[in-house]
Amino acid sequence: MEIIDNNKIFFVLLFGLVGLGLAAGEKRIQNQMANKNSVIEQREGIGNTLYRITVEKKATLAFIGGSITEMKSGYVSLVEKLLRRKYPECDFSIINAGISSTCSDTGAFRLRRDVLSKAKRIDLLMVEFAVNDNQDGHFTRQHAICCMEGIVRQARKSNPAINIVFLYTANKSHIRNYTAGKIPLEIAAHETVAEHYKIPFVNLARLVATGLKKHFFDWKTFGGVHPASFGNELYAKTILKLFEQQHIPKKISLYSLTEKKCDKFAFEFGRLINVDEAQCGKYWSVMLPEWKTIPGAKRRHFDKKPVLFSNTPGAEFTLKFSGHAIGLLLTAGPDAGRIRYRIDNSVWQEAELFTRYSTFLHYPYTLILSSELARGQHILRVRVDNSKHEKSRGHTMRIAAFTIN
Repeated sequence: MEIIDNNKIFFVLLFGLVGLGLAAGEKRIQNQMANKNSVIEQREGIGNTLYRITVEKKATLAFIGGSITEMKSGYVSLVEKLLRRKYPECDFSIINAGISSTCSDTGAFRLRRDVLSKAKRIDLLMVEFAVNDNQDGHFTRQHAICCMEGIVRQARKSNPAINIVFLYTANKSHIRNYTAGKIPLEIAAHETVAEHYKIPFVNLARLVATGLKKHFFDWKTFGGVHPASFGNELYAKTILKLFEQQHIPKKISLYSLTEKKCDKFAFEFGRLINVDEAQCGKYWSVMLPEWKTIPGAKRRHFDKKPVLFSNTPGAEFTLKFSGHAIGLLLTAGPDAGRIRYRIDNSVWQEAELFTRYSTFLHYPYTLILSSELARGQHILRVRVDNSKHEKSRGHTMRIAAFTIN
């Protein structure tokens, strides 16, 4: 297959197929970006960030997402390179908070630790969870809304001037949907939040689907869900257009949180709780696993952190907490077991820790046990069950943190 030069692809796709118009005036651009088939939708834009970059000449940009964001030499590093080249007088600080396999629920709970605590002020937050909410989390529309809205509201509470951008990256499921004229469920959910809070998006999945449909390149050349240099360059150049189309304001504007929430149980107060806050019975320990002796691949962000561990059926712990939601941030590998749990005086319920990825990977994910609890104090009790998944090698439970909203 003959592949068109990357710069030509970018020019044709972004300016020819998605209706942004290279020579258009600002008003025409704004009108075209309201098109439902836009790759870039500015809404309230990123003016505050551009003011920091061009006037104050100091800006902190943060990226949170899954493995596509975490990738070494991925789109994040290319965006940084392009911005430093375009705005050489600006002192940029870049935070890459991508963690492989994580979805927007884990993102909402770790945002404070991994992003908001890393700088005195975050000026721009780019959020990339469309792929993982699809192929890892298989989220319902409402759960995706709950998570993404939690991220937005936490970020705006930390800095009322923060600009937020949603990035919708591509996988095969997204490509199939856009090719069939459908909007992927999780992207539609993210868009519900983006529209409600007037947040810009860069729809890279739609861009890639268009390029594939027009035979400008194939999926292998693009690089797949984890793009090759070709695909990451396409991502980065498209994201840069968001900056190039933005008008520089005369002053910083502040955002309020007066809007009625999309989901009253949104993870607006999401945070991580250390595992040593649990009250444990016999057969539990807080320990750093000897990962070299344990079969299965590991994620680097979790291999040096202690976990709450047990592999003994019947072992129990309790956790007192206050909030609407409670969950477990797990690393579930080939030996992951099952648990039984109850909250307050509710009936005992069963939860499977073993996932479809656990056969080969100590898969990090958030298991939400309840997300719509009444306001006030609660008690969680968890017990290692004596049954297990047919493919599991054991009854192990490794908890990296508790997740609370």
